[in-house]
Parts: sequence; C-alpha cells; structure tokens
Amino acid sequence: SFDMFVDPQTETTLKEKHAELCSKTRVFADKEAQMTNEFVAEKDKLQQRIAEVEALVLHEKSEIERVHVNLKAAETELGLSAKKCCEVESKLRDADGEMRKLKQEVARLEKALQSRNDAFSSLDGLGERSKEVLAVIRNLQSASDAMESAVTCLHCLGPLRSCVTVVPCGHNLCGGCWDKAKLMGGTCPECGDETMNHAENDALDQLASKFTFQKQALASLFNNPVFAPMTIQK
Repeated sequence: SFDMFVDPQTETTLKEKHAELCSKTRVFADKEAQMTNEFVAEKDKLQQRIAEVEALVLHEKSEIERVHVNLKAAETELGLSAKKCCEVESKLRDADGEMRKLKQEVARLEKALQSRNDAFSSLDGLGERSKEVLAVIRNLQSASDAMESAVTCLHCLGPLRSCVTVVPCGHNLCGGCWDKAKLMGGTCPECGDETMNHAENDALDQLASKFTFQKQALASLFNNPVFAPMTIQK
C-alpha cells in the first residue's frame, strides 16, 4: 500500500493540500458560475438595447419617409399656389382695365348730366325743348341702369360699400358681406370657391358712391314738379 511508504506528517500535508485544492476549485467554480450569470445578464441587456435601437431606427426611418412625402406635397401645393397667384394677377389686371373704362363712362355721364342741368336753367316753359331734355334724361337713366350691376354687391344686391375684391375668384363684395363670409367658412358667397385673400377696392368703392349720387340726381329730375304734366315712358 502507498500509505505504508508515506509518513504521517507527509500524509497530513498532502491531505491539507488536497483540501486546499478542492476549496480553490469550488471557489473557481463559483466565480465561473457568477461570471457566466453576469455574462448572460449583460448579453440579455445588450440584446434588449439592440432591439430598442432597431425599433428607434425603424421609427426614424418612418418619420423621414413621412417628412419626404409632406415635402413633396408642399412642393406640389406651392406650384399650384404660384399658378393661382398668376391667375389672380391676370384677373386683377383685367379688373383694372374694366375699372378705367367704368371711370371714363362715369365721367362722360357726369359731363352729360352737367350739360343737361345747365340746359335746364335756360328752359322757358314746357315746350318741345323740355320734351327733348326729358328724352335725354331717359337715355341717361337707361345707361345708369345698364351700369348698375357693375357697382352692385353680388351678395346683398345693394350698392357696394367698403368694397373688397375676393382672391382668387375676383368677385366684388361689400366689406360687411365679406366679414360675414369669413365667419361662415372663408368661401366666396357668390361662387363658393375657397378664398385665399382679399383686396380693398377703393376705386370701385368711389365709383359706387358716385353712381349712387348720380342715380339719386336722375330720380330727383324725374320727380321735379316742372315736369309733372308730362308722362315719361321708361
């Protein structure tokens, strides 16, 4: 037997070494198990973080695609807006041309009315000359009626007051009617198109005031007692 050749002291030393080695082996095994558990935990955390980063990347990619789509839509809308602005500018130029024509017509009518008023002062009775004057007044009244639609609000059908021109459709409205239209949803009450803006039309507003004055002046001529014995056919 091996024990027969080992003295007791050496055997004790070997047993102690063996016990120490076993103890160190258990400690190493415990540390190895601990390190394995920590590694697994860190691995799980890392995989979870990778999943979160991948989800964030997918979300950001989706946001980038959405922004790209919105940018394309905005570019398209800007192109349409530019086209509408060109159309509005063209309509405003046409409106300016019509405004100048209306001003010229009003000036001509005012001049004609002034001439007829001057002629009234020289009338001496109700002869043939008075009938001619009344015929001229009838013609002025007809011209005034023909021009009335140009200075009438398309919404309330009254004379334009504080006139505004709706953009881009170009319809003319009273300031009060425009304020009501904005409260009702911002669409033109005449055509129903969506409104982008409006422009104050002082020239047409002044023209409407002059037209109203002219209409009242013609009405006062028809109601003048000097012409009471005569019947005017309209």
